[in-house]
Amino acid sequence: DPEGAGATAAQLRDWLLEVEAVEAEATSATKEQSLARRAFIDASRIVHVLAVQLQEARHGAKTDVMLVLGDNEFSMFTELRGNKLRELFRSDEDQALAQESLGGVLQANYSLLKNVYKHYAPGGSMSNLNFWSLVRDCKLEDENLTGARLDIIFTRADLDDELSRNNMLEPVDYVEALVRVACAHAETAKGSANVSPAEVTVALSKLLEETLSTHAGKSQAEAFRAILEDPAIRNVYREHRDELRLIFAKYAAADMAAVNKKTTMNYKEFEMMLKDGSLLVGGLTQQVATKVFANVQNDVDVTEMDYSEFLEALAACAIYKDANPYTSYEAKIKTFVKERLIPSLAPAPKK
Repeated sequence: DPEGAGATAAQLRDWLLEVEAVEAEATSATKEQSLARRAFIDASRIVHVLAVQLQEARHGAKTDVMLVLGDNEFSMFTELRGNKLRELFRSDEDQALAQESLGGVLQANYSLLKNVYKHYAPGGSMSNLNFWSLVRDCKLEDENLTGARLDIIFTRADLDDELSRNNMLEPVDYVEALVRVACAHAETAKGSANVSPAEVTVALSKLLEETLSTHAGKSQAEAFRAILEDPAIRNVYREHRDELRLIFAKYAAADMAAVNKKTTMNYKEFEMMLKDGSLLVGGLTQQVATKVFANVQNDVDVTEMDYSEFLEALAACAIYKDANPYTSYEAKIKTFVKERLIPSLAPAPKK
């Protein structure tokens, strides 16, 4: 309707002003340039969504309120760092072409990239050991792409703007490592180290869409979350809401070092809860608990767990505790919450 279209137009103008401000900041050659550029990309995507809404509203189409503004992790898995591209392509023209063409392939495969990364980065970052798990699963090592070169790829991708490294690949490092692997494949296919952005783009597309999609492990978090929306499972949480919120609040505030994060739970607090409840037995080991904490992360901050992620973690723990395939998820979660977690950590008050 006209009023809705007017509201969207005003909102669009506000976002355009913000984009201009962020773009101006992004042009300054400072240490914060990469962060400013990422903010500019995210703001630009928001403006695009609002523009689509405005167009639909003007033509009388039914639209959702604000649609989906986009995953904050999007740029982390689809953006290539310009200073790293200079190592791969010499001319400014090739670097610009590579940024556009490679970025397009990464954007088209965003979900795949994200799910593969989460599978091989159980602690929120990909270690060298986990990188090599990915290499082995995808059979990337051969006579042309040797183990020594793969180690160099990991090292180069791990280097930040100050040429320091922490032996862990963050999402943007992981994406760079894949692009470097694609460069190696393009060089092998051509028989020359002088490869063009177009040739690397073809190799990257093949690497992602044929190799990673077929052979790499992938996080099944979204499928698992869909199962947890079952009304019977939601009812288990609803029935014990007070006790669960009490447990969550207690352990979210347990780590005295995390003074500014008293409403979310870090891994140390999560592990403390499981130990206090004597729950780290059987199939629920400390290693499994680490994987659970990593897999429930559904936002940018992979070091903290909010209440909804906490409930998902309890469900995962329940299923690891009871591996019987003939027991329903609802029964496993109910038993874990009602008979193991609550009696140990939130016992009923004595009469």
